Amino acid sequence: MIARYRARPENPWELLAIASLFLLPGVALLLQHDTVRFRQPRARYFSAAIAEFSVGQAHFYGWCAVAVALFLVIAYFYVRRAAIREASEASHFLNLD
Repeated sequence: MIARYRARPENPWELLAIASLFLLPGVALLLQHDTVRFRQPRARYFSAAIAEFSVGQAHFYGWCAVAVALFLVIAYFYVRRAAIREASEASHFLNLD
């Protein structure tokens, strides 16, 4: 598997993985219709909330997360195209025929 990855280094799929980490919570925040409360995982009482966002704040942070994900997807295609172009130029440079 590593040999296959090294044979095709022009696919920066990591950017898409990071974009999904921003997109999924962003969409979840956009789908909220009530106050969003973030709590500690083992908190027993509701007063242990870490943060509380209104619907407008949740939608704002959701759109910010979606914008970051969109930027990373655009960066993925840009980096991939640049890497392919660089690889093709390098092969022409070494071609002595």
